[in-house]
Amino acid sequence: MTILFFSDNPWHSLYQRPQHLAARFSDVSPVLWIEPMTLGHRGHFAPEEVRPGIRAVSIPLLPHNARQRWVRGLSRILGSLPPVRWIELQVQLLLLRRALQKTRTDTGSVVLFLQNFQLIRLARKLKAPLLAFDYIDDAFGFTDFPAYVRELWLETIRSADVITVTSPTLNKIVREAAPGLALELHTVTNGVEFQKFAEKPSGPPSAGLPPEGTPLIGYVGSVYPWLDFELLEEILTSFSSATLVLVGREHPEVGEVLSRLRRYRNFLSLGTRPYDKVPGYLHRFNVGIIPFRKTRLTAAVNPVKLYEYSACGLPTVSTDFSNDLGEFAHLISVSHSHNEFIDNLHTAIERKKDYAFIESLKRFARENDWDRKGSAIRTIMDNALAGRSSQDHHNAMRGT
Repeated sequence: MTILFFSDNPWHSLYQRPQHLAARFSDVSPVLWIEPMTLGHRGHFAPEEVRPGIRAVSIPLLPHNARQRWVRGLSRILGSLPPVRWIELQVQLLLLRRALQKTRTDTGSVVLFLQNFQLIRLARKLKAPLLAFDYIDDAFGFTDFPAYVRELWLETIRSADVITVTSPTLNKIVREAAPGLALELHTVTNGVEFQKFAEKPSGPPSAGLPPEGTPLIGYVGSVYPWLDFELLEEILTSFSSATLVLVGREHPEVGEVLSRLRRYRNFLSLGTRPYDKVPGYLHRFNVGIIPFRKTRLTAAVNPVKLYEYSACGLPTVSTDFSNDLGEFAHLISVSHSHNEFIDNLHTAIERKKDYAFIESLKRFARENDWDRKGSAIRTIMDNALAGRSSQDHHNAMRGT
């Protein structure tokens, strides 16, 4: 069966859970990746192969979570108009049906895998035998969505045959939003391509880093407003002989605070680096950090970087941004204040020399390889399909 993968992001954006899962699904079934048209990314107006077994097609979607504030504002105004949303759905449906025709895909033999719940009404038009919803973040922690978007989210929960979430907090959020939901919720956390990250890359040193021998305190991920920038400044002043390195896309709204941090000689913000280059940076770090503020969004996050840090044998120091972190207390140092974070950094840098501890990190990462995650979700969907087929057969027998 073909899997129609409704993604929040373009294929060629930040390579994360959506692409990892789609790649593993494509080992077994063809995948049609359905992405929103996004400013700054080239659209696929006809199905285009983005990797073996996966074709991508782009459709229009109001950008309520755009990086630019004015774009979000305009999107909110347009989204408040039902005729605009109706036209948007008709265009989406036209482009998707054309893509299905070009790929010779029969809608009776597809599975819908939905991460972008704003596309639920488009997905339901296909009347597929299975709808799986993979809820990966608390979407309403990103931005102030219009009221109708929450209705789409609730409609997705109620329409799904399978629901997977990435964290216990998300499990609770979905349960509380839909009391009486009979469906079992499956928690399938994030993961890592273990082999890619565990092996120290050969070749030239990672671009932009200081010479070997300089202690590096590193963060890889989005440099967005949910980072605790006051904490980062304290790190810079407390570790004057070390360099604090940020690797990741910078949000326009943090430009001013980054300008302040750049006054420190031991601060580097390198911007986005290709996914394949990330392991090289991690293997140069002495300690990895997760300096999140405690927000609605971060409270439900299952951080991919924890798995990637661990695969590289990198001790992790984190703020206490989520109650879910208790699950990882034996692996990471969770800090409840800035002072404790600084103290934990000193300890973590020394733990880099502890062979037994480093091996426990790698064992944890190996157990959370993306191959296992993809297989787990695929098994959940296969079981749901088998159960539905059995029920349909039972109903047919009763009707004869």
